[in-house]
Amino acid sequence: MDAASEANLYRMYEKRQYDATRQRPVLPVTIVTGFLGAGKTTLLRKILRSKHNLRIAAVVNEYGTVDHDGGVLERDGQTDSVDKLMGGCVCCHTSLGGELEEKVSELLRRPDHAEDRYDYLVIETSGVSDPESIVRALDKTFGKLTRARLDSVVTVVDADALSHQLEEAAGGQGGAGGMLVSMRHQLMSADVILLNKADLLDDQRLSKLTQEVTSINPAARVECCSYGKVPLHSVLDVEAPRTDIQGVSHERVKVHLSVSSKGGNLRTASSLASSPSSSRHDRNKSRSVSPSVAGGGGAGHECSAEGSAEVGKTEAPQGHLRDDGLEQVTFTSSLPLSLARFQDWVCHGMPAGVVRVKGVLAFDEDRLTRSVFNMSGRRRLSFETDGMWQGPMSLYLVVIGVGMDRVGVLSALEGLRVDTSSGAGSERNCVGGGSAELEKETERLMRILEEDPLFDSVSCEATPSCAKHVVRFRFTGAGAYGVPPTQLCIKFGVNLDAVNRSILRAVNSGATPGRSAGATTRASSDAVVLPVEGARDPDNTVSGSSATTGKNLRTFLTCQEGVHVGGGGGGGDDQHCLVLRYAVGTSSSDSSSVGVSLADAWPMLVETARGVMKTELGHIHFCNCFS
Repeated sequence: MDAASEANLYRMYEKRQYDATRQRPVLPVTIVTGFLGAGKTTLLRKILRSKHNLRIAAVVNEYGTVDHDGGVLERDGQTDSVDKLMGGCVCCHTSLGGELEEKVSELLRRPDHAEDRYDYLVIETSGVSDPESIVRALDKTFGKLTRARLDSVVTVVDADALSHQLEEAAGGQGGAGGMLVSMRHQLMSADVILLNKADLLDDQRLSKLTQEVTSINPAARVECCSYGKVPLHSVLDVEAPRTDIQGVSHERVKVHLSVSSKGGNLRTASSLASSPSSSRHDRNKSRSVSPSVAGGGGAGHECSAEGSAEVGKTEAPQGHLRDDGLEQVTFTSSLPLSLARFQDWVCHGMPAGVVRVKGVLAFDEDRLTRSVFNMSGRRRLSFETDGMWQGPMSLYLVVIGVGMDRVGVLSALEGLRVDTSSGAGSERNCVGGGSAELEKETERLMRILEEDPLFDSVSCEATPSCAKHVVRFRFTGAGAYGVPPTQLCIKFGVNLDAVNRSILRAVNSGATPGRSAGATTRASSDAVVLPVEGARDPDNTVSGSSATTGKNLRTFLTCQEGVHVGGGGGGGDDQHCLVLRYAVGTSSSDSSSVGVSLADAWPMLVETARGVMKTELGHIHFCNCFS
């Protein structure tokens, strides 16, 4: 053997010895769970937007067959990888559980120094999942997931909805008796509990809710937040950025985050004390689930391989949906919807038992724009635009609720579609198109806008013809501050698009900034009802109707971006801005007369706008003529 061969032999031997003793890096994992509409995807979006130098992969589990949450994350463009598990709960659906294990295993098999190696994995479960089976799989000390390290289970809670559920249950059942089976399991599994939407509760209710949640899982750390805004180190086991560095610099230094090398900083003491093979499952089994839990008898938590009940099927709900008494309908369409009819369905036609609605839509009045709609909790609504349609429209709406007539819900949603096959289709499908009552109500709303000092109407070319009854307007504050909107933008740095978006969010969520949560009232179906001038005290409102007018005064606004606005837009003489939008239409129960209009709830809209002004424009003084 020559010298070179002998040197190579020794080198290979040393490499094998080094590889045998070297500990390969682990893949930290965080599980994000929570009930339907609690804000799991919102939290995940916040995590991905604040990840800085970290490479984070995401796995999203959808109970149904429509990819909503994963699509939202992909369109954000913040994640390095998004995998979707569709058609059941990953926690107990055999094939999906194996698929999740394979996805995690694939991440672990990547070379240690590969450019596409990930620093962290976040798993978002479906809204009715029990995360315990995932916890047990990740806590194993053998098998293909050995190097996957579970750092935390984060349970997101809709604080507003759960607080009212517990208050209603306290009279008959007491304490947490009104909590759904899946929600209780999610809380018991948590290392970190985020009371999301905490801004909708006053201090007393928030404190009481914290005590209730702590009584269910004393070991978990409880934090309050709004829109999922929490420090990254509160949900991921990373070192917080240093804030004690002295000195002043004009350079922008990028934040560098590092993952904990050992982990365990977020896991609760009791979960770390348990053996890896049993995890927290065994200690949680000892905690009894009350048989009086709403929607289920606590008879186990299985998920049928059949998945959810989709549109057109008549079989009974399966698995997790069955445990909580929930049913699901998925509506799809390649045709746009009538904006007026959709508004009417949201405010007056949605079944009382609906607890969650989400989907991507397009309206006949603005066919090119993708619109994302959400309803959760106490009928809190959300609407935002999501760019333009690329290719053919593919609308969908997922409706989940208790005791729904699925055939009736599907029929109602199909009635919202507009047939665009002929030129007259749009006009023919407009709600009350061309009627004298419709014209009269549109003029009434325009007169209110002309006299209002906060808002200005925005003219827009009416295409199709029914769009002439869509009223577009925008907060400018010209009459309140005594200066043109352009000066508000230049002199005070006001972003009027952001202010209008805040008003849209506040109106649709039913919460006015600066008011306590008790100032809003609910219908028997949990809908938030907006009181108006002349009505009795909101606490006396019965079944969502004003005691004076006898009308349900809930309203729903949409928005449109890129609308051409003149000098009143704020920021220039020729701007493309965000405007608020409302379609004047007829009541679904009486096609010959106009139903509740935005004009009826205008005083509440003004109050909401004043609340937004107080929180976002408080540094600007009003004009003396405005009170």
